[in-house]
Amino acid sequence: MSIRGKLLLSIGVLAVGYILFLGMVEVTTSATQKHINIASESLFPAASNIQIAEASFQKLTKGYKDAVMQQDSSVLNASDADARAGATALQNAREKLAYNPALQQEAATALDSFNDLHSRAKSTYAKMIGSTNLSSQDQAALTGIEQETVKLQHSLSELHETIGTRDFQAELDAITTSNSHQSFLGLVLFLLAAAFAAASVFVLEKQVSHPLRELVDRLSDGAVRIGTSATQIASSSSSLSRDSSNQAASLEETSASSEEINSMAQRNSDNCRSAADLMSMSQDKFTVTNRSLAELVLAMDEINTSSGKISRIIKVIDEIAFQTNILALNAAVEAARAGEAGSGFAVVADEVRSLAQRSAQAARDTATLIEESINKSNSGKDKVDEVTIAIKAVTEESGKVKLLVDQINLGSTEQTHGIGNITQAISQMEQLTQTSAASAQQSAEAAGELTHQSEALEDIVRILSSVVNGDTTGQFTPTHSSRRSPLQRPSFAA
Repeated sequence: MSIRGKLLLSIGVLAVGYILFLGMVEVTTSATQKHINIASESLFPAASNIQIAEASFQKLTKGYKDAVMQQDSSVLNASDADARAGATALQNAREKLAYNPALQQEAATALDSFNDLHSRAKSTYAKMIGSTNLSSQDQAALTGIEQETVKLQHSLSELHETIGTRDFQAELDAITTSNSHQSFLGLVLFLLAAAFAAASVFVLEKQVSHPLRELVDRLSDGAVRIGTSATQIASSSSSLSRDSSNQAASLEETSASSEEINSMAQRNSDNCRSAADLMSMSQDKFTVTNRSLAELVLAMDEINTSSGKISRIIKVIDEIAFQTNILALNAAVEAARAGEAGSGFAVVADEVRSLAQRSAQAARDTATLIEESINKSNSGKDKVDEVTIAIKAVTEESGKVKLLVDQINLGSTEQTHGIGNITQAISQMEQLTQTSAASAQQSAEAAGELTHQSEALEDIVRILSSVVNGDTTGQFTPTHSSRRSPLQRPSFAA
């Protein structure tokens, strides 16, 4: 293969590697961004809205029982605000889950159940206000409502667990896997490109620069011999001297071009090392990204823990409120039986106040835990933002790698231009050598020696031309003999 072909092959392989790298970065970055969008714009907001709906539903249930306990219809009407808040939160969650029809359908079902249960529960509890005795039909309806309340609470908890923990963790795992694949593939492609570049530099040094330098040295030696023989020819000394000077100048151009090739090959090697440093920085960025994702998972776990505590406290409040309602009903019955002289009413009233105090304390604890959950949710959002910033940094590093590859391509182009200069200089040397041989024939005493040296130089020029044109089979037979030992042709690796 010719030198030009080797250079073009090197450039082509590097270009293909670069295109593969860009394609890999684009595919993995798109996949990572998709999972990030699902986690931050769908799952996280949906989980937060489900949590708000749970809290609103628990407050709504408590409001029903408080209204019955206090026999105050205004308290019952005030619970409509909690119902609207819960319905709005479920509606928002349903919209955020548009990417997953199954989850969206579950949210829609929960919303319908929520609205229907609120409508029937409000009507049933309204009958209990101002009435001490309930019909068997109303009691059955109340029991059914309480069972549906527990069922809806369980459904909301399961939906929150599915969205906030399982699906969210699955998206985070997908992001981590995508980043790991991108890091591994990028490293493999870079190592392959670096190995090929190093091999190209080694081959060019061994098969081009070294043989050219050896040929230049031998051509210089031949020029000296031609100059020695030319001094014996008086009639053509002036012409031979002028041609020898021109030949020396051409040899200097050849040597300069060879050194320029070495310099450009060295710059290519330096650029490869710079690319290695950039890839190392990219690895650091991926490490930071994975650490941020781990912290985000921890923050979401803490949110789930707080949600569990809220559920337990709300259950305590529900139990206390329910017992309070029973005591209030007993007190009403007792007072009705005893009339104005009912002495047991005072004891029941004291117990009602004690239970009410416990309900208030549990409500304060609930408010504190809700605030903690909101703070931890904000922390999780910040971690997702850090992941986005890290991905953008990886994209910027890829741009720098592209710039270095462009510089390598430019250096290879300059090498090709230098080889062209060498070819032109060799052609000029061949013409000058032929002129020197014609002038040397005028001297009878030194004609044989001068002819031999000229023919030897012609053979060397043909060898150098074969190297430049890619014919390195090593097959060569001198075309002339002389009284002296001919110049030895250097060997070249195939």
